[in-house]
Amino acid sequence: MSSLYTFMLEFRGGFYISQYRGRSPREALRRWVKGESRTLTGQWHPKIVDTLFANFLTENPIAYEGAVHVWHARTSVGNEHALVQIVATKEA
Repeated sequence: MSSLYTFMLEFRGGFYISQYRGRSPREALRRWVKGESRTLTGQWHPKIVDTLFANFLTENPIAYEGAVHVWHARTSVGNEHALVQIVATKEA
């Protein structure tokens, strides 16, 4: 059974929120990469988008110490840093 995860990306001074499903944070991260790389192509140069999301594909989400169902992954594109926070989200 898949769970719903909320993704919060901080990059280039922007904050982007989206939701994807997965059986684990890692699987949801892969789905997020596929979906958001298409969504954000219009905002940034395609090379930056390709590099950013290819880098996230190699990341394993790391749980925040002391938090439940919250992870993060970090990467860089050149000298710009990106952080995605992943939260297991209860459905209404």
